[in-house]
Amino acid sequence: MAGGSPAGQLLGVERRTIRCWEYGSVFIPDEDGCDEDPKTGILAPLGSVQVVLAWFGDASDESLRNDITDEVQRMLSSSQRSAVPAMARLWGDPAKFRLKQLEVTYEQDWLGHERREALLALKARANEKAQEASELESLLQRLSVALVASAQSRPCPVESIAGFGSTSPRWRQLGFQSCDPRTDLRTGILALDCLVHMAERYPLATSQMVREAQSDGIDYPFAVASINITQHLARYLQLVKDGLGCPGMDVASNRVVHRFSRLLLSSRQRLDNQSKCKEPSIEPFCELHAAVMSRLHSNWRGRKQEDPNITVMQFGPIMEETLAAACAFCKQTPMETASEFRALASVAQEAPRVPRSAAVGEEESEDFSNLADSVQQTVQKFSETASIFGTYLHGVISERLTEQSRR
Repeated sequence: MAGGSPAGQLLGVERRTIRCWEYGSVFIPDEDGCDEDPKTGILAPLGSVQVVLAWFGDASDESLRNDITDEVQRMLSSSQRSAVPAMARLWGDPAKFRLKQLEVTYEQDWLGHERREALLALKARANEKAQEASELESLLQRLSVALVASAQSRPCPVESIAGFGSTSPRWRQLGFQSCDPRTDLRTGILALDCLVHMAERYPLATSQMVREAQSDGIDYPFAVASINITQHLARYLQLVKDGLGCPGMDVASNRVVHRFSRLLLSSRQRLDNQSKCKEPSIEPFCELHAAVMSRLHSNWRGRKQEDPNITVMQFGPIMEETLAAACAFCKQTPMETASEFRALASVAQEAPRVPRSAAVGEEESEDFSNLADSVQQTVQKFSETASIFGTYLHGVISERLTEQSRR
């Protein structure tokens, strides 16, 4: 029999107590504190493990126990999970003719300093109130400009695009609940970061999803859905703790968070090499968000095609299914590059196949192929002229051209 209880202090540091009866064994660390070595297939501990206290002897009488803390520490291996047997021939017999117990309390730093710093920077972004953030207005401007630019038939300098303005019906058509997007941004600024990243990195695919979301055939609030997806993913990766959650979506295991933090660290190191300004790396999270949004959009579109009578009231279960698929994907993908998340955009019924990791240089230039495929398929099914949002975008362009002609 073995049991354990986490007692986290610092992010990525947990203290656990495990025990078993004589002739059994305890495994240190537990399975959640290990990851499979891709070369050997052996479960190796994440980070460092320090034994705090270990004893063998009577379960209720402290005087009939042997302290074996140092001996157990020497038994532990940094390259594989260690089994510690509860045997008198190893630890002595301090309680003769009694059933004895082995108990080990250990502390594991499964993140490490650098990964912890990278994760804390993203966590700060997820918890910084959007309505109080200094970049709020500039991010809203970037979002609207990216969407307007993607709707133009001819490319033009970004500086010449006016955007939506502070308040406008166009924000409502984007999927906010009012003409002022700030009223919906009651979460961390990371929710807006993700929208901006998706619009700037995948402008055609994003504008296509926005147009479809406003059509009678699909009809759901794109921006509000995006904000909710950001919050659910942030909870999953232990970035926010607001007491809310999504059915079927548990908190990510230490193994998943360790892999994701490694990806964050790698992304931040690239940014540091490119710029002297140390900014938090949000790209991996934004790529995950974009993939989940693409899958959610495709799932809802498919369900609406199967049953045109369902309404947005049934949108919640589709979101839950999508998030459950995201959890399953994160458990199996190695997370060596952010491009791996693009496979999640697939809506095939079978479990998504983890792609080969792309080189870092290729990651920046690869197109979001699944989103692009989705765009190509749906362009034939939905008329852009029927899209209210498309009408507003063209209205912005016309207004801007009129202003320029008057100058």
